Amino acid sequence: MLGHLRAFLFVEFSSLTHPSPLDRFFYFVTGFGHQAVIVFFVLSGYFVGGSVLNAFRQNRFSWNTYATSRLSRLWSVLIPALVWTWLLDRMGQRLNSDAYLGFLRDHFHSGPSVEHPLSLSPATFVSNLLFLQGITSPEFGTNGPLWSLTNEFWYYVLFPLGLHASGLIFRKPQGSLSKKGALTQLAIFGILVWVLPAGLTQAGFVWLLGAAVWWLSNPGPSSPLYLVVHRFNQSWIARGFFLVALAVVLTGARFGKPWGGDFALGVVFALCMLSWNGASLKTLWLRELFKWISEISYSLYLFHFPFLFFICAGMLGGSQWHPGLNAYLIFTGLALLTLVIGILAWLLFERHTPAARRLIERILNRGIAEKRTGP
Repeated sequence: MLGHLRAFLFVEFSSLTHPSPLDRFFYFVTGFGHQAVIVFFVLSGYFVGGSVLNAFRQNRFSWNTYATSRLSRLWSVLIPALVWTWLLDRMGQRLNSDAYLGFLRDHFHSGPSVEHPLSLSPATFVSNLLFLQGITSPEFGTNGPLWSLTNEFWYYVLFPLGLHASGLIFRKPQGSLSKKGALTQLAIFGILVWVLPAGLTQAGFVWLLGAAVWWLSNPGPSSPLYLVVHRFNQSWIARGFFLVALAVVLTGARFGKPWGGDFALGVVFALCMLSWNGASLKTLWLRELFKWISEISYSLYLFHFPFLFFICAGMLGGSQWHPGLNAYLIFTGLALLTLVIGILAWLLFERHTPAARRLIERILNRGIAEKRTGP
């Protein structure tokens, strides 16, 4: 969010003639938007991929339960975010239609462009609802960050398919799945890998790093890996080394160095996670703060961009400023206002995800029961 807001309000760093140390620091720390997405992919692989691995290990994986959990989690925020985008974009077009034609893409580094103009059509809405943005349609309206949901959703689909089909965890199909069922899932897996964009599937290796961290962190007491992993994530030398390595990779990413690529960042961050797994923050308020930030992050991610586009393009016409007291104050004010919007979105929608999941489960269970009993 901060990176997008800085791109909206401030000129490029290369346009500054005599940047102060504060300016340099500000531009540096607000320039990790793409890297934050890569870190999120690794975390997603750990939590979502880890839950799948755990279900496979306990022989209790169910596509119905899994799909209900994932879709209720995604749609509980995505559906209102799409409506939010439509409302703001329509209002913005009435205020300043020229700002929504795509000419500001070079300044903002996201959103509609001349080649891919803003689309608020029902077809684009449905395509984004089905996580096909970037495949069959552009992102809905100005909400450029929706691109990453395509990756997330299809990783959620591909990972269990791959596990079922390859026998990565078990030598025989999991649960009651027959060989024919495993072959069917292998065929679906192969077709999806073939038809999905190459960039999406290649970035999936970063997501898999998170799942690998979970697998290595939970080998089971009888596994020969248990003592090795236990000693590794208790080593302060390893923890310090990989933190330094992470700082080096992030710095390389900011300055376009070869060692700052996405996969390098994914590997180093995954090793950081592995070395720090089991450690906990001793300060209660700091632990609660990080927990709170993680809870609202999804809502903030989906709601922030169309709002900032509406303010900075629709109302301010794409005006950008050099760093200064007034510009920094406006940046801070808009950042706080956007945070409030993210919190409100969480309160209104995301925190009700468990209730939405239970509702979907009741509907599905009722349908299954009616199907079994017949007319």
